[in-house]
Amino acid sequence: MIDKAVMERSDRVGTVVGTFSWDDVGSWEALARTRPPDPSGNVLLGAAQAVDSAGNIVFCDGDGSVVLLGAEDLIVVRTGDTTMVMPRSRAQEMKTFLERLDGSTP
Repeated sequence: MIDKAVMERSDRVGTVVGTFSWDDVGSWEALARTRPPDPSGNVLLGAAQAVDSAGNIVFCDGDGSVVLLGAEDLIVVRTGDTTMVMPRSRAQEMKTFLERLDGSTP
């Protein structure tokens, strides 16, 4: 957002070489790359447990919990009173989904 809103519109921009790693923290896969997985490759944040499950990303914020049993390669997000479950292979479609929710796309 800042790249289009500020950087591309200004003629007074400078750059500095950085010696740090960078990741697009706006994606669920980035969360998996930046958080330590359990021995089965699950990344569990908040009140989440995975039993006989592998390769999942689970984010649980607020009330309630998420428990996976025999699940593989899912992204599960629980926030407020909403829970979203999708295959990790479809994570890139999240932007399209959110656009539909806010009415930007028919």
